[in-house]
Amino acid sequence: MNIAEWKILGHGVTQHRPETIDAWHELRANAVTASQAGALLGVHEYTTLYEMWAAKSGLMSIAAAPQDTAVMERGELLEDDAIEMIHRRHPDWQIVHNVIPGGLYLEDQANRLGATPDAFAIIDGEASVIQIKTTDPYTFKQKWQQGDGIEPPLWIAVQAMLEAYLAGARKAHVAVLSVGRTLDLHTVEVPIVAGVIKRLQQMSRLFWDSVERGVPPDPDYTRDGEAIAALMPHDHGTEVDLGDDNEFCATVAERQRLKGEMESLGSALGRCDALIKHRMGTHAVASIPGYRVTYRTQTRKAYSVKACEFRKLTVTEDEP
Repeated sequence: MNIAEWKILGHGVTQHRPETIDAWHELRANAVTASQAGALLGVHEYTTLYEMWAAKSGLMSIAAAPQDTAVMERGELLEDDAIEMIHRRHPDWQIVHNVIPGGLYLEDQANRLGATPDAFAIIDGEASVIQIKTTDPYTFKQKWQQGDGIEPPLWIAVQAMLEAYLAGARKAHVAVLSVGRTLDLHTVEVPIVAGVIKRLQQMSRLFWDSVERGVPPDPDYTRDGEAIAALMPHDHGTEVDLGDDNEFCATVAERQRLKGEMESLGSALGRCDALIKHRMGTHAVASIPGYRVTYRTQTRKAYSVKACEFRKLTVTEDEP
């Protein structure tokens, strides 16, 4: 099979060739894309279902932290290099880099799922998609290496599966470029599990139904604190009796216990800092077995803080 002969067919998939980045973003806004699909299954490393619901409902934007922005920029800039390295490692693979604008955005309109594979390829005579990721050696070791083998994080595997399904491909590959002193490329094939695709379609339909009805999913209280605050930025000046909500009552008591422990730990930490600063005096560096301690002079530039509104949570105990 030649890549020029590969026609993306079937599954009721619609092909788009967005002519601008803005047009591509508009298409993505109306679907759960492959890069977000892990949130439907609760396995996404960075996005929760509640947060995605808020974003797709137009109630908040998912703003990347500065470090995340830098990581995304690294991935965008090094994608061409990864493609070139794949060509060198696998000269028998026929590869077409899918670049937006001008490239293909694939959409399952019935289930409102979308994807933009990084590349299409013919591998061992079969149609495949390639999803490209970049990382650093430490993260690669922690999140990708499994014993003697390599396994992509689950949300990335889900992304590759959905892209393959929408492209009508028989195979899905993830190529990860580890960026350190050298560029190390690792390519792994991801099995396309029909049950996962079916589950994504089902969960996507339920998700968009909840968006249209304005009924959010249950938040993940460990991860969704910022999203909850963003969705309810102002109070209405009213009072509610939650005395019958056992979980709420237990959580308030737990918060007060944890706050007391934090205050105690803060006091102990403050004593440690004070002793260390006193013993170091005017020295910038102290060396002891197992540790190197620095206490250097630093300069902070002047800045002003704009006025803003925010809600402050306080808990006070009733008087006996």
